[in-house]
Amino acid sequence: MSMLDASIEEHGQEALKGSPLESPQHDRVAAIIVTYNRKDTLGATLASVLAQTHPINQVCVVDNASSDGTEAAVRAEFPYVTFLRLEDNLGVGAGLKAGMEHVMGEHDWFWLLDDDSRPRSAALENCLAVAIRVDKCGAVGLAGGTLNWGIPNHSGRGKPIIGKPLARTRDFLELDGSVVSKEAARQVGYPRQDLFMMMEGVEYTRRLARA
Repeated sequence: MSMLDASIEEHGQEALKGSPLESPQHDRVAAIIVTYNRKDTLGATLASVLAQTHPINQVCVVDNASSDGTEAAVRAEFPYVTFLRLEDNLGVGAGLKAGMEHVMGEHDWFWLLDDDSRPRSAALENCLAVAIRVDKCGAVGLAGGTLNWGIPNHSGRGKPIIGKPLARTRDFLELDGSVVSKEAARQVGYPRQDLFMMMEGVEYTRRLARA
C-alpha cells in the first residue's frame, strides 16, 4: 500500500489557514471519501463536503488505484485534503477501512461517503444534532432496509434513522452518508475489506447495531 499524504498532520495548523477545514475542540469530524476513476464527480462531492455548515477537521480521499488523474486533480484543487492512494482497486469496504485507520486519532466522528454523494450543506450538522441526543449512539444515517432470509430489501431507503433503535425499524443503514462514532469504531472495528461493494454497508451497520 502506497500512502501519499498531504494532510493537516503533515503541515500542522498552518495548513488550515485559507482552507474550508477547521479544527473545533469538540465533535471533531473526519470525512472519508472512497473513489475510483471519477475525478470530476469526486470534485463536486468534495466541494459539497467542504461547504458544510458544521466544521470538518479532516477530509481524507481514499483512491482505489484510479488511472484518470484523480490524484493530480485533487492535489491541485484541494491541497489541504488528505490523499491516500491504494495500489489496487480493493473496493469500498477496504477503502473505508484504510481511510478510517489512517485518520483514527483525535476525531470524534467518521463521516463515510461515496465519491458521488454530494451532501446538502446541512447534512452533517443534522446528523450530529441527532447523534448527541442519543445515549451511546453508534451511527446516524439514512435507512437502508430490511433483511429477508439474508437478502437485503432496500424498501426503507432515504429515511433518516439512528443507530440504536435500528432493530425496531430497519435492519441496516445506508453506509454512504452515515456518521459513525469513534467509540463505536473502536468497539466493533472497521468495514470488512473482503466485501467489495454493496454488502459492506449491510454487514457493518448490522455490526454497529448489535454492539
